[in-house]
Amino acid sequence: MARALLERDSAQDESFLERQERKRVRNETRGENATKDDYDFYDFTAWSLPLAFGVEAYWTSDVGAAASLVKGAWTAERPAPPARATSAYVFSPESESGYRLAFSLLADGFRVAAATRTLRAAQRTWPRGTFVVRVERNAAALHERIAVLSRETGTAVVAVNTAFNDEGTTGIGSGSVVALKRPQLLLVTGEPTRPASYGSLRSLIEDVYGFDVVPVSITALADLPLSDFHAVILPDGSPSEYRKQIGEDGVARLKTWIEAGGTLVAIGDAARFVIDADAGLTTASVVGEETEGGSKQAERQASAAPAASPSEAPSPGSNTSTSRPSPTATEAAAVSTSDRAEPAPVGAVEAGEGKPQRPLAIPGAILRAEVDRFHFLTFGVERDTLPLLVEGDLFLHPSTSGTNVLRFPEAADEPLRLAGFTWKDNTEPLIRGTAAVIEEPVGAGRVVLMTHEPGVRLLWHASTQVLMNALLYGPALGHAATGE
Repeated sequence: MARALLERDSAQDESFLERQERKRVRNETRGENATKDDYDFYDFTAWSLPLAFGVEAYWTSDVGAAASLVKGAWTAERPAPPARATSAYVFSPESESGYRLAFSLLADGFRVAAATRTLRAAQRTWPRGTFVVRVERNAAALHERIAVLSRETGTAVVAVNTAFNDEGTTGIGSGSVVALKRPQLLLVTGEPTRPASYGSLRSLIEDVYGFDVVPVSITALADLPLSDFHAVILPDGSPSEYRKQIGEDGVARLKTWIEAGGTLVAIGDAARFVIDADAGLTTASVVGEETEGGSKQAERQASAAPAASPSEAPSPGSNTSTSRPSPTATEAAAVSTSDRAEPAPVGAVEAGEGKPQRPLAIPGAILRAEVDRFHFLTFGVERDTLPLLVEGDLFLHPSTSGTNVLRFPEAADEPLRLAGFTWKDNTEPLIRGTAAVIEEPVGAGRVVLMTHEPGVRLLWHASTQVLMNALLYGPALGHAATGE
């Protein structure tokens, strides 16, 4: 059991894999409307815990070498409370506990800021996104409260006693240290979301990271003042049902709110809904859904209207509402994987010149994604690549108007598959260079598309910071530069 959980890539039975390839060949010879054979994969084909938690792990067959590494019993580290600071308290966003501490302080009414560039404080260099709690901008109760919360959350907090940075351009008093807001988060629930997606997202946001979230149904969304919220999260769900229940008026209302500074996060097939809405929210397009005369991406670029000025729309956090009636809710779509709207044909390549190629659904493999290290969505991610647990057939052509924050490597000599099953002559040729996370500026706000769910089943922790950065930093940073 230890080997199965800890090794990077568990070997799969060759005869089983050959049987799946034979089924694929049979399916590809059948017509579009013909009955296809089901594949025999049960659940994910990759589950490596070191990759799931994004930690370094080493494998050796030398028992002696391994035994020499084990010295005494391991105990959980509880950092000591910080000394009393005269200038500021600083802590890192590199762990989940740092976010819990930041949100707890914001919820208690304290002022918390974040460094949008690499920070120099207490004679050390801190990563982008580092939390800064300045003493002079908070009540005296800060000292006692941060000492208690640092122990409760297990966060290492450093006391800083001067605003002077001994090197570099960014210290705790720099203009690139930006005040954060306590994010007011709306999570769509019920039809048309998939319950497993909604459940894991809510548990991730509330239980793991300690943020508050307000669950709201699609029908209630039509009557709520969106300006009361900083971010709206759309869990994975049927794109056709999303479009039917939100309607054109609802999409227009969401766009007005985004242009005023709101952050819309769409996950899984909810990202497909945002793309299919054709509302000028993204220039990304779905791989395999190209048209004969060019891609949908090109069509959107040609028809996209200029974004409205922030002054023309209500600001999130204000009491102004632009509510419009929403269509009546319709029957929920089934929550099985067969519910995914407009499923790709089973074949890798459709017959006929100029027809699109479509990726086959991946049954839960771990793929390597390249990280844009100079974007706020990757604050605290101090590495060039991330392992992603990938399931299904949704892959996006990169945006030409936003930032492709996580992308699968394009070069053939760069490794893509880390563990699990992928389809020969289909997966790698079709998804290399595609985007897994996209951030699109829209007016004063933004749209974040995530093709694969972070924190799925609360198993996957390696990429959850990307989601939490959208919710915490997104409403506060605007479109400030976050590079060096």
